[in-house]
Amino acid sequence: MKKLMTIFGAIIFTSLILTSCGSTDPCDKFIKDYEEFVYSYIDIIKKMKANPSDMTIMSEYTEMLTKAAKMQTESADCTDPKYADKLLKLSTKIAKAAAAM
Repeated sequence: MKKLMTIFGAIIFTSLILTSCGSTDPCDKFIKDYEEFVYSYIDIIKKMKANPSDMTIMSEYTEMLTKAAKMQTESADCTDPKYADKLLKLSTKIAKAAAAM
């Protein structure tokens, strides 16, 4: 169930980010912030895999989903292909980490 929830969360987050990203200067910052988010998210997924009954990890996971929603509303419109490619690569990392659970 937790694996399914993690995969579902990653898919929703990826969809939200990919549909909301276009400009230049704000995009560079957004991509940097998103990359940091991705690595933090993957760390939490690894923690969940190692200790699925730890409720503090589940709380961290919930906070990450909240942060994902906030990032989606604050994201720049990054439609330039160089940004889309980077976002897709980062989103793929999340999906792979979720699938490995």
